[in-house]
Amino acid sequence: MILALIGCGLLADPASAQVYVYPRRPGKTKVEYLGQDWQTVDLLDGATIDGHTSGGIRLFFYDQEREIALRAAANIEKSYRYLAGEFDYVPERSFPYVLYSSYSEFTRTNLFPIQEGVLGVTSPQDLEVTLPYFGDHREFEDVSTHELAHQFTIQKVDSLTRERKVWGDPLSRMPNWFVEGLAEYYAQHGIDPQTEMLVRDMVANPDLVRGYGIPGLWDDFPGVTLWTYKAGQVRCAFLEQVYGRGTIQKILETSPDLITNAHIKGFRDLVSRVTGQTPEQMDQRYKTWLERQVYPEWLSNQQDPSQLGLVDRLEGYISALAANDDGSLILYRTIDPYTGRNRLFVADPASFPRSRKRITIDGRPGVESLHPTEGRNFDAREGQIVFVAESRGRDVLHWVRVEAKRNKLDTRPNWADDQPGPWYDTRIHLRDRRMYRLCDKGLIAIFSPVL
Repeated sequence: MILALIGCGLLADPASAQVYVYPRRPGKTKVEYLGQDWQTVDLLDGATIDGHTSGGIRLFFYDQEREIALRAAANIEKSYRYLAGEFDYVPERSFPYVLYSSYSEFTRTNLFPIQEGVLGVTSPQDLEVTLPYFGDHREFEDVSTHELAHQFTIQKVDSLTRERKVWGDPLSRMPNWFVEGLAEYYAQHGIDPQTEMLVRDMVANPDLVRGYGIPGLWDDFPGVTLWTYKAGQVRCAFLEQVYGRGTIQKILETSPDLITNAHIKGFRDLVSRVTGQTPEQMDQRYKTWLERQVYPEWLSNQQDPSQLGLVDRLEGYISALAANDDGSLILYRTIDPYTGRNRLFVADPASFPRSRKRITIDGRPGVESLHPTEGRNFDAREGQIVFVAESRGRDVLHWVRVEAKRNKLDTRPNWADDQPGPWYDTRIHLRDRRMYRLCDKGLIAIFSPVL
């Protein structure tokens, strides 16, 4: 995305947000827009940071989100100062930072072509940063720092190139995994626990036919966001841990050589000169380092995949799952990887798949999106189900009463395959559906309802 946009497919829910980007499909019902009386405030304009003068940030916000803008401004200044220390550089040019108060408003911005699944965007042309607040302070901090890291990268490389008095863009000659991995590495202050888990699973349980596994050090697959963002983050951690703190910045500082030095044939040669090892030696060292990071934790694990039971039998791509208090009912959301449509199911684990009942499917009026990148936005408890769906540009809370009649079976039925007993013939009925449009109370988005 570096040629046109630098976007962040960060974790709302780590798995789905990294693997899929969902289209805002045509044929939706009327979209509701809020009036936006835009205001601006300048942050760190002319401030001295580590002996350098900051170009500052012009924060754009609208009057209804003033309280959010106050929170965001403090966070933006904190991330800016942190990155100035990591990059040993302070951006010379001011840049616009456009803030939306909710994700649904962000996806309707006309600044960039945004799709559901993109969490933030930075333009390398006019340096514009755009993202929503999300309603989650920690997630906002992660995404904001990621986008600001792009800003620092763009301005630092551009400044070094102008100092050399040469024409060209070294960033366009760098792989996506490095550009996005660098931003993710700084946003997470290294490798975060979720990334550790994802990488451990990809190394120990690879399935390259499905695009799940760890690529080599130099492999770049811009269309596979999991390999670009999270595997990129891990590769940047490898460079910092093995070749010394500051290696990433040394690569950026020598990046103009990609244009001026005829002996450097590409990014591999550039990094090889910084580290003092050949690309082949670095690739082998990366594989060894990765295995040493992963296998001690994996070998100490006392659980086995076979113990997951039902989860292994669920069909399709599962993006989220929940259960009621006694585990007699589970809810799970699936994704069709070809159409991007999502379905929400309820089932009795002891009577699966016979008991499976579809609650809803998105991509139609009234249920335009089930927000698959927002994690688990549904819940179940004592004969009740609640879930969130977008309708006419606003989130709506849906409540459903559930009746489940269980009949215990003495022998294993043919539809139960090899699953252990006890077995039940459970019939699930969905009754008394209700919708709550909370926009009348000033709520635009709903994330994690709990019964």
